Amino acid sequence: MIEKLQADLATENALMDTLAIKTEKVQVVSTHLSHANTKIQELMPDKVVVKSVVIDVNKFLHNLIKTHDSMLTVSVRQHLVNKLQPIFYMLDLIDGVSKFGTLSKQCGEAKKVSGEEIKKPVGGSDEHE
Repeated sequence: MIEKLQADLATENALMDTLAIKTEKVQVVSTHLSHANTKIQELMPDKVVVKSVVIDVNKFLHNLIKTHDSMLTVSVRQHLVNKLQPIFYMLDLIDGVSKFGTLSKQCGEAKKVSGEEIKKPVGGSDEHE
């Protein structure tokens, strides 16, 4: 009878030790989650500011390309479109703004521009202008 109680006590102690270890792990994970949530909440205002800036820059660049100034020739406009492709691609990655292909069509270029084409430098030797 005493041996049975000792065996039960040993089993219970082993279970309690396992439970204590698992409880400690849960507390550590809970602490990490709490810290992560705090960081997310701290970054939310920054995200709003970045999103606002991306939207403003995108609108400005679209307006620059869409301008109907007679001094801005088709070739100059197309040059602007080509130079701004990487910027529109980055804005798209940051905020999911509309794809660049619509601007190319508005400026006389009929083909759709893919993300891979946008990443490539345009013009080769004059990329440091």
